[in-house]
Order: sequence, then structure tokens, then C-alpha cells
Amino acid sequence: MAKKNLKKTSVLVFDNSRKLALRQKIELVCKKNEVFYYSLPEYDTHHVNRSHGMALSWIYTNIIRVLQPKIFGFIDHDLIPVSPIDFSKAINSQPFYGRITGNKSGYWSLWAGYCLFDFNYLADKKINFLYDFTKGLDTGGRNWDSLYSSFQKNHLTFAPATTKTFYLPKFNSGWDVDFIDNKWIHIGSIGYNNNFDKKFIFFKALAKALESDQDWTRLLKK
Repeated sequence: MAKKNLKKTSVLVFDNSRKLALRQKIELVCKKNEVFYYSLPEYDTHHVNRSHGMALSWIYTNIIRVLQPKIFGFIDHDLIPVSPIDFSKAINSQPFYGRITGNKSGYWSLWAGYCLFDFNYLADKKINFLYDFTKGLDTGGRNWDSLYSSFQKNHLTFAPATTKTFYLPKFNSGWDVDFIDNKWIHIGSIGYNNNFDKKFIFFKALAKALESDQDWTRLLKK
């Protein structure tokens, strides 16, 4: 789906899996699809937020700052693009874009699962993708002081997050699916628990429908 819908984008896969067997399987998928794969260093932590934040910070320091792409972003492994996407349009009028997260205290940041950045804007700033629970912010929240605090969120555009009901054969009652930025199916909560087991049959059927070039909008109608 990335090959089909991310025409002007280079996809790089950075694997933060805990189990070697999973890393080997993911690497094979990447090789089969001719996608760059890198097995990230293992961290001595079982805290999912800390592991995620350390991984993103490592990528930014060792890869992004070296390549210096005009635009870069972090996309979670369980986001599936179902429509053509041009990231440059999202970054055209502001230095970052994605799904916003925050709290009632006024602190906010971009969700680490879907965030895009103008590299030149970040280049001279202290960037740290760890969480900041003191401000109630998840992965990437440590960037509040250096990046987000100088902006008023009501002056920015963020990616919408909605729910759409998909209908497939054998699933007549429909299946509610998280939808990000009107273009991405979000499977959700499958990275560090067994939540995918109960979703597997549906998303396998959905993948088959999408790979057969079926118009995904037709799947919203019973």
C-alpha cells in the first residue's frame, strides 16, 4: 500500500522489535518489497514509551541529521495508507504536521505514530523524542520546550482522527476502524500486547480487499 500511495516518498523501516525472530521476519518482508530495513540497537528497558522515544531519538540523530531530508516523518507500523499522499502539501505552510495529543493543562505535542517535520526548522533546535510525563505528554513530548511551546495550536492545522465503519463479507455488522488524516487506516494497539489476535481475521480480509485494488470507499457501505 505504501508503494501504491506514497509515490514521492522514500520509506525506511527501522525495527524496534524485542524478539530476534520477529526482526528476521520483518527484514524478509522489507527485502521482498525492496524497502530499506535497519535493525535498531536494543535498549535495556521494558518501558514501551521509553523504548519508543529512544528509538526515534536514535533515528533522528544518526539518520535524519545525516541525510538532511527536506521533509521527514515517523509513521507507526500499523498505519496503512489507502489514498495517494503528498506530504509536502501538509508541511507547505507550517514546520510540522500530524495528529495532535495533549491534556487539559495546555501542553500538547504531535502523536509519535504520525508526525511530519520540516528538517531545516528543526536543525538548530534541541530535539528529544522521549516522553515528558511531568507535562502529561507521551512519546515526543520532551520537544515541548524546544519546538511546540512557541506555537498556538489554534493557528495550526493538524491531521484529523475519525472512526469509519467497514463492511466485509462475513462481517455483516461492520467493523469500526480508526482513520487518520482521511487517508490512513490505523489498526491500533498491536505493538506490545496481544490485541492483534482478535483483529487478525478482519484485517487479513481487509488487506485482501485492498490489495485487489478495490475502492476502499465502497467498503464503507453495507
